[in-house]
Amino acid sequence: MPSVIPSLKTLPLLLAMWSTSHAQEPAPKARLEGRVVNASGEAIPGVKLRLTAPSANGRVDKQALETARALKNFETSVTSDATGQFVFDNLAASEYYRLSAERSGYTNAYYGTRDNMIPGTTLTLKAGQILKGIVFTMTREAVISGKVTDAAGAPVKNAEVSLLQSTYNRGDGTFEIRNLVPGTYRLENRGNWVINGIPSPKLVGSMEITITDKDMDGIVMSLSPGAPVNGLIVLEGGDIKTVLTSTAPLDPTPYTFWQSGPPVRPLLRRPAAIGLAPTVGWVTPPMETVRDDGTFSLEYLTAGKYQLNLLPLPQGFYVKAITAGNTDLLHNVLNLTSAGSSPIRIVLSDKVATVTGQVTNDNGEPQVNARVTLWTSEPELGLTNNGILVAFTDQNGNFRFPGLAPGEYSAAAWVDVDSSLAQMRSFLDQFASSKRINLAEGTSTALDLKPIPIDNVKVAEARLP
Repeated sequence: MPSVIPSLKTLPLLLAMWSTSHAQEPAPKARLEGRVVNASGEAIPGVKLRLTAPSANGRVDKQALETARALKNFETSVTSDATGQFVFDNLAASEYYRLSAERSGYTNAYYGTRDNMIPGTTLTLKAGQILKGIVFTMTREAVISGKVTDAAGAPVKNAEVSLLQSTYNRGDGTFEIRNLVPGTYRLENRGNWVINGIPSPKLVGSMEITITDKDMDGIVMSLSPGAPVNGLIVLEGGDIKTVLTSTAPLDPTPYTFWQSGPPVRPLLRRPAAIGLAPTVGWVTPPMETVRDDGTFSLEYLTAGKYQLNLLPLPQGFYVKAITAGNTDLLHNVLNLTSAGSSPIRIVLSDKVATVTGQVTNDNGEPQVNARVTLWTSEPELGLTNNGILVAFTDQNGNFRFPGLAPGEYSAAAWVDVDSSLAQMRSFLDQFASSKRINLAEGTSTALDLKPIPIDNVKVAEARLP
């Protein structure tokens, strides 16, 4: 009977054949299908759609970073056909795809948001999945145009009109701004004060406009000297000069005071500057230095609604009260008239509270670089941050919020949320009951947090108007 045992000569060949037959097959590719339509549901052909994976610093959790590295910051694009249909094929699995679209005559848009300034919803594609039924609605762009005049109605040449942090100047006193989505905007001019070739006193102008899907022309912005606002910062039970001129060491903990973004360390103990930011628009307000005696002066302000921007606060102090006459400006916006405002009084207190804690995942492991949001139950409408504070966890998952006012707060942690959402009360308040705390003056509270699941984030985002 012949032997079935392989000889030494054939054994390597058999082993190679076995290894090849058992090698891991590549993961099947995914596919994304959808259609682009206008607000009436009609197909839009010729739209360039772009599908991207995040950059390595575009997300904060480990899985997203690994996905980004595997996809090598993937980006691909297709164009919608005559029926508005589009197809992305041969896609790697990922939980962090984003879809955007652009076409002449329409505003550039991101899938899952109505705001072209927000990146939109992430799309998840599993290996071999065919995701169908994506409907991408685009908005026809609006155009606004008009002119800038002086108080006598004469055109002001070379005046720069600002909108959404950008400036527009035709040089003949007129302006035109395109690619605008419906909404309310603030037009502003803080100009070029050599007007029509003649040096001029500083003139300013602003106006709020509401845009639909139709163009607006004939807008006239009139410039004037503007209104002054003066104020004083005081220290409860102490001398403000000891705060503003202090050289005590800075708190070493990275912390973001007024806006979302990477952790930062304040460079100064004293308030470096103070300003009034308009409640409408993205125009950066001019900032003025606070004097050592706590006084400040803001000039060339136009009529409108404003919030206070004090950046940064001295370490170990919080804003206890802001008033102008009998008006509470901590919980209400400043409604500035052309005549200006009563002097603003800001009271600081050193009886601060502190919140510390740790964010861990479902396995009890520290969540590194997670975003933690802490927000007041009562909106602080008079401040640019509206009572919303953000910190990020360190390598051990720990976070810290120093310098807090006493009161009721809610807290939440995130590993996958757009920074803009994490600053919106209408979004955050949907998670207000997840972790509530009451802080008394001078107390310290420790929290243990779990990240809000991404599915809950998407549900909350879908509920937004």
